[in-house]
Amino acid sequence: MFLALVIGTIFWWRFFGSFDISNDAAQYQEAALNLLENQNFRINGELSMMREPGYPFFLAVIYKIFGVHPWAVRVVQFLLHFGIVIITYFLAKKFFGNFSARLSSFSVAIYPMFNILTSWLISEILACFLVMIFLLIFYFASEKEKYYLYALAGLILGCLAMVKAIFAPAIVIFLVLIIFQKNKYSWRANLKKASVFLFFFLLLVVPWLFRNYSNFQQFSLSSRNGVVLFIRASRNNYDFEQAKKYIISSLSGEYLVRRFIDPNYNFENDYVGKSALRESMAKAGENLETDNYDKIDIELKKEAINLIKEHPVKYLFFGLIEVSNLNSPMIYYERHFSIFHDSIYGQAFLKIFLILVLRLIWWLFVGLVIYAIYKSSREKKAVLYASILLILYINAIIFFLHGNPRFLIPAFPLYLMFCAYSLQILIGKLMRHSLV
Repeated sequence: MFLALVIGTIFWWRFFGSFDISNDAAQYQEAALNLLENQNFRINGELSMMREPGYPFFLAVIYKIFGVHPWAVRVVQFLLHFGIVIITYFLAKKFFGNFSARLSSFSVAIYPMFNILTSWLISEILACFLVMIFLLIFYFASEKEKYYLYALAGLILGCLAMVKAIFAPAIVIFLVLIIFQKNKYSWRANLKKASVFLFFFLLLVVPWLFRNYSNFQQFSLSSRNGVVLFIRASRNNYDFEQAKKYIISSLSGEYLVRRFIDPNYNFENDYVGKSALRESMAKAGENLETDNYDKIDIELKKEAINLIKEHPVKYLFFGLIEVSNLNSPMIYYERHFSIFHDSIYGQAFLKIFLILVLRLIWWLFVGLVIYAIYKSSREKKAVLYASILLILYINAIIFFLHGNPRFLIPAFPLYLMFCAYSLQILIGKLMRHSLV
C-alpha cells in the first residue's frame, strides 16, 4: 500500500503536479506569509476574511519550521495523504471487513486527484485528512464513551471548519447523533457528551467569528459565501439556449455542445459565471466606492438573494444539475466535465462513445455508493451514520451552491469505502449463487 502511494505520488508530481502559485494558492500563500511576518491575516494588502484561516496557518507553520519552500508543503501533504489511506483502511475494516478495507484504501492511494492535490497549495488534502481523523476519533468516542474523546472530536471538527467553513453547520448533525445514540447511559449523559463536544468546537471557531464581526460586521468564518451564492444564482438569468448548453455540458460533457450546438462554447467560463461575476463585482465596487473584496461580497450576497427570490423554482431546478456536477468524473484538467475540448472535429462517433462510457462508469460508481449507503444504514453505529450523513450533507449544501467535483475531495474516501462495500456484497452474492 505504501509502495503504491509513493509510486502514484511521484508519477503525478512528475507529470501533472507542477504548478504556479496563482489564484487560490496565491491567496493562501500571501495570507501565510503575512501571518509569519506580522501575525496579521491579510490578503491583497489589507485585513481580510476572504479565506478561512486554517490552511494559511497550516502553511505558516510549515514555513516557520522549514523556511518558505513549497516542496516542504508537498512533503507534509504527502504524509497527510498517507494518513488518509491508513484511516480509510481502519474505518472500512471496522465497518465492512477486510475486502472493503483493502480495496478502498488502495483506491485512495492511487486515485489521481489525491496524488495531484498533494502538490498543490490548496486546502483539499488537509480538509480530507481532518474529515477522516475526525471520523476516527468520533468512532473511538462512540465506542469508549470517554469525555476527552468527545472534546478531541470537537476540536478536530473546529479545525475542519476553520479550513473549510462549509463544514461548520455540520456540527448540528453530530450533536444529534451524540444525544440520540443508543448505549447503556441515559440521555442526560449523552447530553453532557454533546455539550463537551460543542464547547471544544466553539473554543476554536468563536474567536475567529468575533474577529470578523469586529472588523467587517459579519458573524461569519469567511466572506466567499456572497461570491459563491451569486455564481449559483446567476444561472437564474439563463435563457432557454443558455440553460440547454449548460445542462447538456453538466450531464454529458462540453464536447457535445461544442460539436453540435456552439463550437465556441466554454463550459468553464459558464460554470463559474465569470462574465456576470466580473460585471457585478465592478458595479458593486463603483456603488460602494471601494475595491475591498469583503464589502463587495456582502453586496453580491444581496444581489444573489434577489435573483433567487425572482425565480425560486428555476433556482431549485438548477440545484439538481449542481448535484450532478458535484458527482462528476474528477479529471486533472480544469474543464473536468469534458474531454476532447481542444479538438472537436473528426472521429465524432468514437469520441461520443468514449464520453458516454466514462459517464456510465461514473454513474455506476455513484450507484454502488448509494446502494452501500442503503444497506449499511440498517446498522446501528453512530460513526457509520456520521459517514453517511456527511456525504448527504455535502450534496445538500451543493444543491444550493455550485458543484465543483473538487469540493467532494474531503469526503471522497467515504465514497470509495461505500463503493468497495457494494462490490463486496455483490461478489458475495455471486459466489453464493455459483455454489448453489
